[in-house]
This record gives sequence, C-alpha cells and structure tokens, in this order.
Amino acid sequence: MKRARDRLSNLPNPIIYNILSLMDTKYAVRTCVLSKTWMFHWRYIHSLNFNPETFTKVSAFRKFVLHVLRHRRPFVVRRLKLLTAYTAKSRNPSVEKKVLDYAASYGGLEELETKFDSKFPESIVQCQSLKTLKLSTYSIEDLQDSFDFASLTTLQLSGTSFSQTHNNSFDIFSTCLNLENLILINSSYGREIFEISAPRLINLSISGFRLQNSIKTKIEISAPSLVNLNISNLIPQGMNFTNVVVISAPRVKFFNFRANCRQTLSIEKCSSLEKMNVRVFPPVAWRETYNWEQGYMFDLLCITEGFYGAKSIDISFKFSKGKFKSYHVNSGAETEVVEIIKAHKRVN
Repeated sequence: MKRARDRLSNLPNPIIYNILSLMDTKYAVRTCVLSKTWMFHWRYIHSLNFNPETFTKVSAFRKFVLHVLRHRRPFVVRRLKLLTAYTAKSRNPSVEKKVLDYAASYGGLEELETKFDSKFPESIVQCQSLKTLKLSTYSIEDLQDSFDFASLTTLQLSGTSFSQTHNNSFDIFSTCLNLENLILINSSYGREIFEISAPRLINLSISGFRLQNSIKTKIEISAPSLVNLNISNLIPQGMNFTNVVVISAPRVKFFNFRANCRQTLSIEKCSSLEKMNVRVFPPVAWRETYNWEQGYMFDLLCITEGFYGAKSIDISFKFSKGKFKSYHVNSGAETEVVEIIKAHKRVN
C-alpha cells in the first residue's frame, strides 16, 4: 500500500509557524508528538492563545502556561488572547500578569484580547505598539489617566465599568489619536456626561449600555471622521428617565438607532447622512402607560426634525395598541414624507 504524502510537513517553516499561531496554544503545543520534525515547531509561534476552560484543573493550566513561557523562543508576540476562569476561585492573577508582562517584554505586541478584572499591568499600559485591544469585565477607571495608546486603531470594551470615575464627565478616547473602530458592549456608566471624542474614528457601536446616573446621562459624540454609527439599547435607571445623545459627525452616512426606553437625539453637523434607521421597542410593562406613549410620540417628532437632510429615514415605534412607521425618501433637493402608516390593534 502506497504511503500518503505528508504535504503539511513539506511546507516552509514560516507557513507552519503561521498556521500554528492561529490555533489555541494548547493544541499547537500538542503537535510536538507528531514526529521529530514537529517537536519544536510550536516554539516559534508568534501568537499566544490561552484558555483555562480547556483544562480540568487550575494547576494544570498554570503549569502549561509556565512551560510555554519558559520554552518558547524569545521573540515578539504579535497577538495575545488570554481568557480567564469564570469563577474567582479558579482565577490565578499572578499567572495572568506573568503572561501579559511576557507578551509586552519583547515589544511589538499588536493585538490583545483578555478578560481581566485585576489592576492592569504597567507593562501593557506602556505598550505603544498595540493596534487592537479587547477588554472584558474591567473597571476602566484604573486606566483613565494613562489611556494613551497612540497606535490603537480598534478598541472593544465588554462588561466594562465606567461608574467609579471622580468627575462628572468622562472621556478617555480623545488620547487615542489613531482610533478608527470603537465598540462598547454591555458596559455601565454612572456620571452625568459620557464623552466620545476621537478625530479619526470611523465606526462606532454602542449596545447594552447601562446608564446609572440618578438624574439623566448625556452622551456626547464628537467624531469628524465618523461614517458608521450604531446605538442600541441604552438602559436608564427607570421609565421616567430620559437620556440625551448629542451627535456631531459631519461625515456620518449610516446611523442605526434601537431603543427600548425614551431617548432624546440632538444632531449637529450631520450633513452627509444618507440612511437612518430608528427602532423603538419598549418593554411590555411600559407600553400600557399612556403618558409614556405620548412622550414617545413627541420624541418621534423631535427625531425626524433633526434628520431632514438624510436621504432615507425609517422610523418605527411599537406599542401594545399599535405600531407607527414613517418613511422619508430623498426627492431632488428636498426630503419629503412619502408614506406614513398608523395601525391600531386593541388588546382585550
């Protein structure tokens, strides 16, 4: 029987290293048992991906991580993905810090994704080569005074707390001069003004943002290069709280806005807007309140007034007794309402 040809092993070593770098580091290391040729390939990977959930014991994960750091060839780590255990009992902060320090020590770290709720290591704060940073479950106030990643182009914050800042306003993004993509997911904020100011920001997405201020929160977006804006589910303290979103983005073309509570939009210098979608789907318990519905209808009129320059607007509200839709389509030099649908359905 003719033996199958091992094409993978015949690939140039740099290609093999790239392939292994795309894998979970645990499985990349396991390739050492394939043959003598493969025994040391994993030591040349340029990306590290550590996930404690693939280990049955915390001690086994710690032992594995230290083994990799000890035997990997000493050169730049381009990408690091460091996940942490779900429970505090399974956490090992000293190992997590050791991995972060190791990745930053050679310089050239470009991408970092980690779930980290301890104090951020100084080695990462000073890592000016970072281009992509994804943080989960982290209190960002620890970085407020030193968040100046000059090369950062993509920032994603998930489950992040902005609530313990000492000032009424908060803006850490203005120091990231090359930031192009900003994603905020399921985070929280507890002060009066939340500022997003970034000169080169192109894409901005905010979803599940919990606003914990006892009065109201004002979100100010100032981004002269912004093109795509997505805002969904800003969560207030209660149904009687109205939050204000102020947008100043002269180049924004596409705006998607989804709300489950009352919001006030203030539009400034958005002359390039081409398409806007607004969806308002309040919780069922809120839909029965007449005053609340009337307030929302007033907000609808205010929203449409702010976007008369848009080529296309689609706004829909959903209540227990009806659904409202309005479509605005560009017609020559002016924007006119071409269709309004108002449908009521009694709830017995």
